[in-house]
Amino acid sequence: MKNVLTLRLAVIGAAVLALVAGIYTVALQLRPDVAPVSQSRRLFDFPGNCPYYWWLSPTEILIARNPSQPTFVRRSITSQSETPLPEVDAFFKQSAGDLKTVRASANGAGLIWTSTDKKSVAVFSLLDPVKRAVINEEDPSLAVWLSDSSGWLTLQIRSDTLGGVRFYSLNNLKTPTRKTVLTYPMPATDDATNLRTIIMTPQGQFMVQGWKSRDSAFDNAHLFVSGFGPAPVNYSHIQTPAPHKNEGGELFFAPVHRLVGWQLAFQSPMQALLDMGSRPLAKYQTGFWVTRGQETRSLGYLETIRDDPDSGPFNVQFSPNGDNISYIYKNAFYTLPVSFQTP
Repeated sequence: MKNVLTLRLAVIGAAVLALVAGIYTVALQLRPDVAPVSQSRRLFDFPGNCPYYWWLSPTEILIARNPSQPTFVRRSITSQSETPLPEVDAFFKQSAGDLKTVRASANGAGLIWTSTDKKSVAVFSLLDPVKRAVINEEDPSLAVWLSDSSGWLTLQIRSDTLGGVRFYSLNNLKTPTRKTVLTYPMPATDDATNLRTIIMTPQGQFMVQGWKSRDSAFDNAHLFVSGFGPAPVNYSHIQTPAPHKNEGGELFFAPVHRLVGWQLAFQSPMQALLDMGSRPLAKYQTGFWVTRGQETRSLGYLETIRDDPDSGPFNVQFSPNGDNISYIYKNAFYTLPVSFQTP
């Protein structure tokens, strides 16, 4: 009898060990193949339903609050002090500004934006608030700062295509210094190009990501780089493999530091099993990668809930010196160190 009981206990023990081992094996197979974010710094509260901010310097950002009637403040990320900017508030309202089009110059000294009807561009100097202007454009336009902050250009939108270009200088706000065209006209629709992250390079070229949409999976990222004028050598189409299988995402850039950032949505095998292939994804991981030259490194992932203003991450971008990425996540402002520096 004792031997039978011992044998049964041994069988039960072996079965339990086998079950634990099986669960462990399945867990290993279903776990994400990217590590979670581990070195981020939570700096202060920031509501996710209005995730608008712009870097002015390595220690200061501009924040917009209340998207229906925006108010702007400068915020120090070291002292956490804030300075209201009532003149910017008033000029933004006067010019019928579109919050999604606001851009800060690389030196943090100026702001530009387009009106909600895209028929005018407003420029405002944070150093000399008297220096401000509204420039009416012949066609709907998109405004982008030059990389040296000396002025900006407007990209004219005709038949859903970016083509005509006007250059402006801060020394003469109203009159274009140069009129030309993109070497290669590009689509100006959200289902073809990511207009939010358009940027000028230090080489004087215009760079944008081509895509189907933020929610479209891609194996290769498509970057379009165009100069100005008729010379065909001023245009290139760059394809680079995405660092991870994904369900969509976007790229963001810091050309002066030769950095490309990746924000990609993906699911762990466990979450994919739970969702059973539902689209669009209700819950997923948002991973960050940074590429410099031929090297790409993972910075980890965050858990994301789609269409939840308290989730995120929102508005991912590089800090001015390229040593961090920043984002809004779960109603707070975070920075995350980039794992290599630009020499």
